[in-house]
Amino acid sequence: MRWDATPGKSGMFVMALTDAEKKAVPNITGIYIRWNDTAKSGDALALGFNFSAVKLPQWTGPSWGSKLYQDIVLMDYLDKPETFITVIKEFNVDAAKLANLQNAGMHPLKVAGVL
Repeated sequence: MRWDATPGKSGMFVMALTDAEKKAVPNITGIYIRWNDTAKSGDALALGFNFSAVKLPQWTGPSWGSKLYQDIVLMDYLDKPETFITVIKEFNVDAAKLANLQNAGMHPLKVAGVL
């Protein structure tokens, strides 16, 4: 969970991927950067999320309960993130690369070397 990270507060950037990009990097969830503002450097992870890692039993109750049911079933995996999350790429970030990753005219997955 990324607390208080929204596009409106500039703590998060969001863009849609084309079908070809989704096929090239299936299950990508994003690039996560741990930034040290004093050193003006950081490290980053491009992460993927495997939504089909666990087969959920079919929900037969009211529609409003399906997400709650899913949350309850997935609680068994709270301390096993590796079941769902994979590291696609790990890389270092300097101030110039951070600016390129955030620049509206650049494609962050290409800047990171993921695509």
